[in-house]
Amino acid sequence: MRDGLIAELRSHGATIDTSGLATDFGDPEAELSAALDAIALVDRSRLARIVGRGRDLPDLLHRLSTQDVAGLAPGQGAETVLTSPKGRIVERLFVYHLGERGLLLIAAPGRVD
Repeated sequence: MRDGLIAELRSHGATIDTSGLATDFGDPEAELSAALDAIALVDRSRLARIVGRGRDLPDLLHRLSTQDVAGLAPGQGAETVLTSPKGRIVERLFVYHLGERGLLLIAAPGRVD
């Protein structure tokens, strides 16, 4: 599927870097105009994604982060920051409540560890 996406992007003039990401389409003004007035596609496949389950997970994330993720209802999401015990930023996360399936945690590329 990824090869098909890259081929499609190239057919529209995209420059693809060595990691397989489109870097530009050669016309910054047209790119901005398309993003503001029409549609933009962003490849986010490299983001780390984890689905967590368990009755205590929302409360644990609430205590480890800067956002009230324990109060999220199914279908809701929130950005948050995980912090160390000293308040240092460990990771920026987006948390999305999947209902009975658990919580989807989305982090920066390569951060699944």
